Amino acid sequence: MNAKQSMLRDITPGQVKMIHALAGALGFDEDLYREILRDRFKVRSSKELAHFQAGRLIEELEEKAIQAGVWTKSAFKQRYEALSGRPGFASVPQLALIESTWAKVSRMQTPELKAKSLRGFVFKIAKVSDLRFLDTAGAGKVIIALSQMEKRSENFHGGRGHEK
Repeated sequence: MNAKQSMLRDITPGQVKMIHALAGALGFDEDLYREILRDRFKVRSSKELAHFQAGRLIEELEEKAIQAGVWTKSAFKQRYEALSGRPGFASVPQLALIESTWAKVSRMQTPELKAKSLRGFVFKIAKVSDLRFLDTAGAGKVIIALSQMEKRSENFHGGRGHEK
């Protein structure tokens, strides 16, 4: 398997953080957390999950956390909820991940400039003019490119991300 195929399959650092944040919000102790991973996905660590498995787990944990009143839905996800369930197109978690990662790595100062530059970036990578038109393959390409940008940024800033 080449590096690109591996990145499409592997959980992202953002997904790991989200799973841990949700587990913490739900008050899961270490034993319960490991039991869920083992029973649902036959893994010992969230880092062993495939990207799509992590997405599913995040959706399930987020729903439970919202129902328990300990979590609110991401504004990024709410924005794309109407695009949910379109066969062949990027999923809501993929779109939310793209937009939230872009918010971290973009150097643009205003929301308008961030949105415009994201559209340009998506067009450069996936040849579509807006996130709404991203298919699954295009979303994967954009996520890979953003993951690489995020890693470079973390390495450059010593793990602190962009400073404003």
